[in-house]
Amino acid sequence: MVLRSTAERLQSLVLAEETALLNRSANGDLNEILRQLNRIQVLLRGRTQHKDSERKIEELNYQIEDVIESFRVLVRSSKTWGLNGIKMIWLRKFRLRFTFRKIRSEITSIIEKIECSNFPVKASSPDLQQINKNLFTEDLKQVLKFLLSDDVLSSSSSSSSSRIRVPVITICGAVGSGKSTLAQVVYEDPSIVPKFQTRKWIKVPHDHEFEIGYILGQIIDRGDDWVSYSSEEQLHERVKKILNSKRRLIVLDDIRSTEAWETVCRILVELDKGSCVLVTTRVGYVAEYISQNQFVHSMTPLNERDSWDLFTKVFSHPDPSANLTVSESPSDGDRSRRARLSFFTDGATTSDTDTGFEGQEPSAMETDNRATSLRDMVRSCDGSPRLIKALALYLGSKETTDWEMGHNDIRACLSKFVCPVYNELPDHLQPCFVYLGHFLEDQEIDPEKLSHLWMIEGLLSTGESATGERMMDMTERYLRELALKGMVEVQAEEVPATTKKLKPFRIVQGMEKFCVSDCEQTRFLKIIDLREENRSLSSSDMPRRLVIYLGKHNVDIFPNVAKNIRSLRVVLRDKKEIIDESVRPTNEQQIIENELVWPTIMLKLKEFRVLRILDFDGIDFPQQILPTGIFNLKLLRYLSFKGCVLDELPSSISKLLYLQVLDLRVEELVEIRIPNALGKMRWLNHLYLPLKFGTQNDEQLRLVDLTELETLVNFNTRLCRAKDVLRLCKLRHLAAKVEGNFNDFESITNYMKTNSNNWLHSSVDIIELNCYSEEWHSVLQEFLGCKVLRTLHFDGYIGRLPPYDEISQNITQLVLNKSYLKEDAMPTLGKLPSLGILILSNYAYIGKEMVCSASSFLQLKRLELVDLSSLKRLEVKITAMPILSTLKVEHCENLGTLHVRAGLIVELV
Repeated sequence: MVLRSTAERLQSLVLAEETALLNRSANGDLNEILRQLNRIQVLLRGRTQHKDSERKIEELNYQIEDVIESFRVLVRSSKTWGLNGIKMIWLRKFRLRFTFRKIRSEITSIIEKIECSNFPVKASSPDLQQINKNLFTEDLKQVLKFLLSDDVLSSSSSSSSSRIRVPVITICGAVGSGKSTLAQVVYEDPSIVPKFQTRKWIKVPHDHEFEIGYILGQIIDRGDDWVSYSSEEQLHERVKKILNSKRRLIVLDDIRSTEAWETVCRILVELDKGSCVLVTTRVGYVAEYISQNQFVHSMTPLNERDSWDLFTKVFSHPDPSANLTVSESPSDGDRSRRARLSFFTDGATTSDTDTGFEGQEPSAMETDNRATSLRDMVRSCDGSPRLIKALALYLGSKETTDWEMGHNDIRACLSKFVCPVYNELPDHLQPCFVYLGHFLEDQEIDPEKLSHLWMIEGLLSTGESATGERMMDMTERYLRELALKGMVEVQAEEVPATTKKLKPFRIVQGMEKFCVSDCEQTRFLKIIDLREENRSLSSSDMPRRLVIYLGKHNVDIFPNVAKNIRSLRVVLRDKKEIIDESVRPTNEQQIIENELVWPTIMLKLKEFRVLRILDFDGIDFPQQILPTGIFNLKLLRYLSFKGCVLDELPSSISKLLYLQVLDLRVEELVEIRIPNALGKMRWLNHLYLPLKFGTQNDEQLRLVDLTELETLVNFNTRLCRAKDVLRLCKLRHLAAKVEGNFNDFESITNYMKTNSNNWLHSSVDIIELNCYSEEWHSVLQEFLGCKVLRTLHFDGYIGRLPPYDEISQNITQLVLNKSYLKEDAMPTLGKLPSLGILILSNYAYIGKEMVCSASSFLQLKRLELVDLSSLKRLEVKITAMPILSTLKVEHCENLGTLHVRAGLIVELV
């Protein structure tokens, strides 16, 4: 899972500028280590039995990274030390030579061990068809009750989908919940089969090549007089005739996106009136989208009794040819397994032959312990049929003496079965998915933040990147691939305002358990919840990444553990959960501070010497005191205070020379004071300033030396020097605010006008800027014509807009307020090819009529007209705004005539 990213991270360090100062011998050792890592990748390709070796290799790589990056920090810091700096660099290079040779020797030993121990792994799985049939009795009753109802069988309008003419039944459930199994039972049920003249089961593909032709080909089988067709149109015509000819039951198994459903609907619209469609999906919002307020059956976990019943049945019949009917005589192996299970669960006493034990029977205490062990393991499956079956098969192949070992590491055992699709992921996606264990199931994950974390962890594979692809693009591509596998739920932004195209996403229900179990099993990540009890981390844990959820308890982290942690995330969940409702005081903040154990108390950050990532999420720092030692973390590359309560950022922040990402977006109601020291952090790539902040002595921030910046958010020209952006040549995303200062507006315009970087996305908020004079209006026209302008909020007088071809064709969102446009802007704005959101408010237009001509606003999805008191008539031609979803008209008192195309929903306030 980690070897590819391990080698790539090391390769990037070897090529770094500071690493070139190493002597020839050390460089030779580094290159040899790289060669060995590439060799190990080849040796382990397709093999899973060398996890210990992979873990050792990763630990050795961490050691190499730590010493190289410490050397790089020393080189950067020593430039002002003179002769002493030269001496320190020379001594460090001398030590590195021996460190590299020792690691190289250890890797060589691991390679020899792998070459001598490669062996094939066998796997088998039984046929559990009859068990599956008996498993979902109540679920089957509910689905059949709806499917056999008169409304469904007659395909009345009340039960038919708005997209197709026949009823659609959706079964939704987490991975392993049994939704496909239930659909199969319905498909074969004796009461269903005679109701339809023909049935078709279609497994929906999830690769990037999913096209309508695949579904068409699945519907036409050899029983439908199979012939070859030269085009998709001919195939579609043949399918249309087939679907219209008979009452059909069509099952679409595992639809994972609304796009896939839309593709299928193009065919299903041809279904005969008496037909029905049954869909299974693991994604909640897809089920809602498909159902259109029709029947959705949600799978629920098995209760404890049913879970145990399923476990015992599967355990007793692991033979693929086993038939679970009562009349069949069980094999000797089955009797032995049943006897073993019965002995430990029922306390049965039988002969040595009957129990299947060879030698002495277990004692009564051992029996009780193993019975408890089995119950606990089944309970740990959380009612998931797939997990319970897999656990039963796994334990059925083991001796009873090995069951206790399974109990001691239940999560490790279950993680082998919970996510078979995980093993199908490409090498570069596996660590990316496991990394999501940092986030809770019900917590939305910001793709932009995740992109930074994956980048710093080395999980974005340069070998997988397309030409010119940015890290954010690669992150979104990875997420889409995971979504196609049904592992995460992603949705596209309605109208992208920044470089990111996806909304915050979630892990699919059930998948988060695999993330957590696999993370902790491999020591990739340790999660500590301090709401439950005091915790401690000793040398037996040794995780590399740590997530702490704050609560009333404390955590003791041993120094030998802290020194190896590379990533630390401290999260405060819902504050109301901390407060006892019976003693809730008027001063809620005070009780929270009294109840919680704060990071300043439990974390001694000076001991986290190799920390790369430090993420404080929603923390209210008491007395605004940060943990001691935070600014001595020389290797820190990511630091976030997003959503925190913090009054002031110390000037010692400038000591973090290695920092690449700094997120200062504290709680929006808090005005944090920022020192004029950020300009010293010359290797910073991404800077997120607070929405509201102040500076020391009201002095503007100087950012002119941050020439490596790619992202600059909340750049307020009242608090920052506007002219500094002229030097920031590597910017990819600029979110700026100009508050009434024409000189600042001109500086921003000159930067955007001269910047030919096609990757730059500029979002600008102009506040109280009235362009009455020709000079100001001339600059405004230049500003509007800047190709890099994507989002604009303009509050101030404009009077007239330039022609549409002199306005950026890349604008996606436009908000005009108090602009006093005298001429109808719709003929001009309607020609902008990318405009998705348009808001005109508070005298933005002072004319009486608006006309949206035919074929205008082709990409517009939201239009809002607010406080346009002069507007009397609005007309939207039939072919205008073809994909508009929201038209809001608010406080337009004089609007008397509203002509819009049929089917368009208008919200009048």
